[in-house]
Amino acid sequence: MSQLEESQMLKIIAATISVAMLIGIIPGCSESTDPRTPLVLPASYDSVGYSANTSGEYAIRVQMVALANLMKTGRTQGVAVSLADLNAAYEPLAPVTGEYYRLYVPGYLTELSTASGGSYDWQANPTATSSGGVYGGFLFQEHGLEMEQLVEKGLFAAALYNRAAVLMDGDVTATTIDRIVALFGAHASFPNTDKAASNPDKYAASYAARRDQNDGKGLYTQFKVASITAQAAAVAGSEYKTELNASLATMRQTWERALMATVINYTYAIVDGLSATTVTDAGRAGAMHAYSECVGFLHGWRAVKQSLRSITDSQLGILLGLLQAPADGPWTSYLIWQNPVSYLEKVRDARTRMQFIYGFTDVEMESFKTNWVATQNRQ
Repeated sequence: MSQLEESQMLKIIAATISVAMLIGIIPGCSESTDPRTPLVLPASYDSVGYSANTSGEYAIRVQMVALANLMKTGRTQGVAVSLADLNAAYEPLAPVTGEYYRLYVPGYLTELSTASGGSYDWQANPTATSSGGVYGGFLFQEHGLEMEQLVEKGLFAAALYNRAAVLMDGDVTATTIDRIVALFGAHASFPNTDKAASNPDKYAASYAARRDQNDGKGLYTQFKVASITAQAAAVAGSEYKTELNASLATMRQTWERALMATVINYTYAIVDGLSATTVTDAGRAGAMHAYSECVGFLHGWRAVKQSLRSITDSQLGILLGLLQAPADGPWTSYLIWQNPVSYLEKVRDARTRMQFIYGFTDVEMESFKTNWVATQNRQ
């Protein structure tokens, strides 16, 4: 999107907020009586002070990388991962993890450590003595779930979004907006690609970029524009609280929708991978990996206060149940690849329910199949 197009979008959003605010104050009135000076929106996000303001958030991002890298060592056949090391790597992240998910992570790390060093047989039903292991380059516990994904992807919502939501719920300043952008995984430059040579998108931002066609209307762009508006409103002062709150709401909604659009993307990968005429070990393992990402992304939202997310606990429970991975078990994930004819229909059902929950159009659902960063080779 060009700077001119972006500037025009910012003006449209500001005008829409102003009109909505006026209508709310004086129903039926068609003339503006707002005595305030209209909020002036810059063409781009102000990066002055961004690095200094986000040192704590970048420390969290570094800790996320360290934990993920340690968990990934278990993907190698015969390599055992120390539970003590896993717990130590997670310890710095525990304070920013929502209380609900904080109770689950230690168990997931124990499962990962127990499974490491072994081999996973996708055709075998788990027994009391099963412990899981490596299959197709990924580490699965005995029921077929990849604990690495339940921890890492679960923390996208349970830690990163949760921390941002807590910040949004408090006294929000321009510094706060910087911190929220960093937790989203973006940078003040908003590159809209995780392939950028400098300051590439990470975490939720990287997935929002993949779901964004770079046409000025996508989820990543919506988050960026809302961030610019929120920053401007915070700088302008308390008179612009309405604009600030509206922008924060947009940031939350697009963040959640981008991650849920990614869950939808992975449901297509699961169905396609396990419906192939010939399913290879690599294809099956890839589908199982995508499946575990779905479960992790979904479950983490339970750690976020209901007022700060769209999806309800009941809806999350239904989706996890359809995916054979209810929060408190029993997990029967292995049934999906052992009997895909019967169980892939439940994956499709979960996808349809997500479309309804978020109001995604059929065109959007089709778009979510594509990694637009890769397709457009955005650097």
